Parts: sequence; structure tokens; C-alpha cells
Amino acid sequence: MDSEGQVQINSQDPEDIRNWSAARFKHELHSSHFYVPPNFTSIMKRFESVSCPEPGNAQQIDKYYGAFSIALQEIKIYGLVDRYGEKSLAQRFYNGLPALLKHFMASYDSLHEHTPDIRDDYHALQKEVWNVKQWRPFTDALAQLSKTKALSAATLHKRTPPPPSNARRGSSITRLILAAGDTMQFATGGNDPKAEA
Repeated sequence: MDSEGQVQINSQDPEDIRNWSAARFKHELHSSHFYVPPNFTSIMKRFESVSCPEPGNAQQIDKYYGAFSIALQEIKIYGLVDRYGEKSLAQRFYNGLPALLKHFMASYDSLHEHTPDIRDDYHALQKEVWNVKQWRPFTDALAQLSKTKALSAATLHKRTPPPPSNARRGSSITRLILAAGDTMQFATGGNDPKAEA
């Protein structure tokens, strides 16, 4: 540090971290206690488990786009994307889609008439999903499904009236009688047994 408080860099000092090459910095970091190696199994499982929740409305599909994109970016960062390949990525994205959307994708055009559940072009698949999610037959079916579920839920939560009480059936009502001597006797209607004695 000079007289003005400025830090002076000694470009000749190989041990000064500011003079390290990128390769040495990476090596030193990986050798230190600060470094935590990535869990590749966990990263791949996270990618492979991404899916769109049912029933798959527009908002849920958009969130699925984002979640899949983030997971895909993660496997790219760690050099794992080559383990899947373009066709596998497309098929995994398709497999995570909701059932109703996949049903209408099969009838949207004739491109997949013979292989309705197979997709091998990731970018073309994203465009296909975008088109089908705005297709009138799909949006109508989704609205009807939501309406049916709401009606079923309302019926399920309807309270059933309780059965009639049996408390007043018959003429015998058990009574608790406190007798002399602090004894307790139970009598069921009729005359007092002590009076008959």
C-alpha cells in the first residue's frame, strides 16, 4: 500500500492471489475447505423429475416451461446434457406434460398420427405445446373439467343431516337415585322398590 492508501499489486509475486491464472484459482478453490463438490446424481434426478401438475392450465404449463428450462440449464452448467441428447430432452419434456394436453396434442395435426406419444425435436415440441394450449378445443375441455371438479367438490362437502335421536324411545328411562346411607341405586321406572318392601 502506498502513501496515498492505494493497494500496490506486485505482478512478480506468484503467490499473490491477484496474480493467479484462472486455472490456478480453480485448482486452489477445489483444494480448499470452501469447495463442496456437486452431487451429480441429485442434479440429474432433479432434472428428470420436473413435471407439470394436473390438470395443466395455461399458468401451470408456463411454470413447467420455466422449471424445465432451469433444470436443463443446470445440467448444461455441469456438463451433463450430453448424457441425454436432443431426442431424449424432447421426450422428457413431453412425458412431463399433463394428460389432457397430451390428448389434444395427438389430434392437433397429422404430424404425429402414427406416433402420438413420441417427440424427438425439443424446440418444435415447445412450439407445439404453445399452440395447443391456446387451441379452442383444449381450452373448452379444460374449462369443462374445472367446472366438473368444482361441482363434485361442492357435492362432496354437502353435509348430511344427522339421524333422529333415540333418546325418547320406550318408556323406561334410567334414573339415578341417591338413597339414605349415601348409597346409589339405579331404578327403571315403576314404583320405588323400598316402598313395596
